[in-house]
Amino acid sequence: MSTPELERALFDAVARDDVATARALIDAGADVNAKNAREDSAFLYAGAEGLNEILALTLDRGADVTSTNRFGGTALIPAAEHGHVDTVRMLIEAGVPVDHVNEPGWTALLEAVVYGDGSDRYQDVVRLLLDAGADRSIEDADGRTALSMPSGAGRSPWRRCCGPGDEPGQVRPIRSRDCSRISTLRTLPVTVIGNSSTTCTYFGIL
Repeated sequence: MSTPELERALFDAVARDDVATARALIDAGADVNAKNAREDSAFLYAGAEGLNEILALTLDRGADVTSTNRFGGTALIPAAEHGHVDTVRMLIEAGVPVDHVNEPGWTALLEAVVYGDGSDRYQDVVRLLLDAGADRSIEDADGRTALSMPSGAGRSPWRRCCGPGDEPGQVRPIRSRDCSRISTLRTLPVTVIGNSSTTCTYFGIL
């Protein structure tokens, strides 16, 4: 196969999550950083879709962790959007910039907040990003930060409140019965995201 043929075959293998074929093609000379017409590389696609075996393979074979997709975003941004916890961890550990801003003006943290549903996996993604130093003050194109952005497609805004017994870095559930008291809780400040408009369940992140 020519190099372009190898890379087309690699894209096909990655899309099928065919690890063995992807490995064989990379061994034969396919470039993990080569991009297709949609500006995806094997690395970028694997990261966005949470294909962790192939992602690990591309990282081992020289993936450019600063490369960007057609939206000007790193692999970390769609991984966070989709709630791929292990993928987000791998990309952070590989050195993908945590605060990269894509062309629409979004960071990985912003996408995790807006597209997340407040489930455990999105809480884990947000915590990983914050632990890695993600900047909560970065604004999107409309001047909104992760703290002011509606979460879950507009279902519940982030709010600031205080809760008893919180410590820095803690993710703390707030029970439904606490919802009416959110404005009056005291002590350390936490960020609260509503994860359900029907059950009024919240989690807090310092």
